[in-house]
Amino acid sequence: MKKVIVIGTFVADILLKGYDLSRVQLDNIAFLGSCGINVGGNACNVAMDLRKLGVGVQVMGRVAGDEFGNYILNEMKGIGIDCSCMQYDETVNTGVSVVFIEKNGEKAILQYVGANKALAFDEMGIDKDVDAAIITGLGLIPEIEDSLFEITEFFTNRKIPVIIDTSANTSNLLAKMDSKVLRNIDYMIINEREVLDLTKADSISCAAEMLRNRGCRNLIVKVGERGAYFWGEGKTFLKEGIKTTVVDTTGAGDAFLSGFTYALLDGADVEECVEFANMLGSCCVEKMGSTNNIIKETYRNFIRWSLPNRATNTIR
Repeated sequence: MKKVIVIGTFVADILLKGYDLSRVQLDNIAFLGSCGINVGGNACNVAMDLRKLGVGVQVMGRVAGDEFGNYILNEMKGIGIDCSCMQYDETVNTGVSVVFIEKNGEKAILQYVGANKALAFDEMGIDKDVDAAIITGLGLIPEIEDSLFEITEFFTNRKIPVIIDTSANTSNLLAKMDSKVLRNIDYMIINEREVLDLTKADSISCAAEMLRNRGCRNLIVKVGERGAYFWGEGKTFLKEGIKTTVVDTTGAGDAFLSGFTYALLDGADVEECVEFANMLGSCCVEKMGSTNNIIKETYRNFIRWSLPNRATNTIR
């Protein structure tokens, strides 16, 4: 079994769907179509997705010993995720996201970062046999961001591929991602809004050129339902998104990252990796919750649907 370590944010998602904001403004009340709770946070979503796909997963994040922290840990341990590198905070609560989901599936989020803010890298206990390292939620984990060179150097020296993904609040992140850091990163994944915020460029092509000039080896920019652009490995391309019925967009970007990583571990070429990433992101939005529509058979179905001449999945 392939194994990854996922480093980043862990929160509890409180999902509120079907609200009508105009009624709140008129009546000071709005009635929801549904309400639920789910594990969330960039790293937690990716860890859950990859484990459901059949990958071994170790996680490094920070929670408190409160109800939400225990809930997150129990959900991860329940599907066999290795939580031995998790950290515990006694001064602040576990992170929480209140996710307002409109009737068309689009979302707005109120986020309490909580214990995530104090997450620090600790190499002790990291499985020496991991096949990839994922760092996600950049923009919300300042101590990790301040140590990016040391962290990426740790994995690079051990010949472990490094994949990073950003989150909200990327405007001050570029100063922490100099050429030494970028050269240690095998794949950088970011969405359209974040890459423009990060680089202050006028277009994603200009942003890509800037990051490539700074040493970024492979850049993937997610552009929502339009798909994703790739720059690197001597090629540039757009893989169009897969149209589907949108119920909840929570976790779609994390599913994209999970899909890309899974296909990469399986030996797919980069175009196939981005194509499967699009497919997993599309699957994610078809149900409420950030990981509830991810199943192990998704990749096998992708092979049959899109790559009939490729060997079957070798990860399982």
